[in-house]
Amino acid sequence: MPLPHKVRKKLAASHRAEGDASPAQGSAGQAQTERVVRASGQMPPSWEMGGSQGHYLSIRLVPGQVGDWAEQIVTSAWETLLSCEGFVACEHHQLAFLDIETTGLGGTPLFLVGILHIGTRGPHIHQLLARHYGEEPAVLAATNRMLREVQVLVSFNGRSFDVPYLQSRASYYGMEWRLEVARHVDMLSVRSRSSSDHLGEADMPAAP
Repeated sequence: MPLPHKVRKKLAASHRAEGDASPAQGSAGQAQTERVVRASGQMPPSWEMGGSQGHYLSIRLVPGQVGDWAEQIVTSAWETLLSCEGFVACEHHQLAFLDIETTGLGGTPLFLVGILHIGTRGPHIHQLLARHYGEEPAVLAATNRMLREVQVLVSFNGRSFDVPYLQSRASYYGMEWRLEVARHVDMLSVRSRSSSDHLGEADMPAAP
């Protein structure tokens, strides 16, 4: 379901546009337009992005804004990744975390994609928001462009849900959506293996 009218009205009222649309280059070389939107209150700055697939709202937190907690997440995750069997080493700026928010469990639109990307200057948080159904294709295209710069992707249940969902929604619109990372680490399976490894014989049920 779309965002409630009251929520959309409040979101629109809380933003004040600054400047005109200006051209920007996407990571895949596709021309985009970018209009700065300054948020009031505690909301971070956002940008209305435009391209061949339409518009969406880009909310970004850059180094200096994300806080120490992001650094702690990155450090903890990096240590966990290094302990994973078959982990493919990469530079920090080639590592990203992915999560999506949808309007259902399958076959329904998604409205938000969150990416924590480890840039050369530190963690960047990107939130790609579809303010209505018509902006979903633009969010899908932008997500795919961002992830093409990534070598290692980290998610929680992303193998079974997030990535197939993104691909399914792109297919619905007749869009090409490829994930070409060297390694996709699904922390759900890592946690499951870790739990089973720590299950001792004394905890095992007796054989019938």
